[in-house]
Amino acid sequence: MKEFVQMLEAMEDPRTGNRLTYLIGEILFAAVCAVACNCRSYEDFADFAEKRLDFLRLYMPYRNVATSHDTFARVYALIKPAGMAAILTSIATKRGNIGDAVAIDGKALRGSAQPNRNSAALMTLSAFATDTGLVLGQVPVDRKSNEIPAFADLVRNLDLKGRTVTLDALHCQRGTAELLDKAGAKYVLSLRGNQKTLHADVALFLDDPHAVVTAHVDVDGAHGQIETRIARVSTDIARRLVLNCIRKAKTGQSVPRSMRAAVMDTEELRKILEQAFSS
Repeated sequence: MKEFVQMLEAMEDPRTGNRLTYLIGEILFAAVCAVACNCRSYEDFADFAEKRLDFLRLYMPYRNVATSHDTFARVYALIKPAGMAAILTSIATKRGNIGDAVAIDGKALRGSAQPNRNSAALMTLSAFATDTGLVLGQVPVDRKSNEIPAFADLVRNLDLKGRTVTLDALHCQRGTAELLDKAGAKYVLSLRGNQKTLHADVALFLDDPHAVVTAHVDVDGAHGQIETRIARVSTDIARRLVLNCIRKAKTGQSVPRSMRAAVMDTEELRKILEQAFSS
């Protein structure tokens, strides 16, 4: 709590003038506590601050009377959302019990579309701790863009070190993997047919009877139907590179030097290539 209070106190105050009745940290702390207690309007914030002033004074001075609803409204109209979001995201991800799995996905805000103005629904990109049901962070998605630029903004404020991040096929990009790797995270990226070459490489690899693959089958019943999910996992990346080289060479494509060097490091891999081309 001490760290959270200090971060709120350090927030840039957008108000001007020297006669400010309430400190910026006091206003924000009261509002956050009010939201945590299911308050949904500025009037609710003001009622909470008045009735729980003794509690609030355990963490901040609050030398004056409780903040009015007009003050809450003015301050929230002026502060930068990104600054407040960064604080909440930082605190959420530093909690020790949020779990190891984080799902990042884009969602449309229900009811935000305005067909009569030819305005599409507002989109957000959220990070969700699947073990605890906690939303760790959320950023808006520009209507003229997509989730990929928003992903960089979201990850920048998340503590993902040691956690496993899952994303849909849109984020199956080198840039995404590099950002997560830099953040110290593990990741699972969905792959579909929209990336034909990579999809073909992975399909070829998993169909190889010599590949070291571990399978797990999960059967689940819900909504009147039975679903069977099969997960196949392999860390035999060297063999995948070999098969990729073979596919490229046999179809007349050039094999990048870096790939040739990677697969020719060992005698075993060299024999695999020789056997493939002699067959």
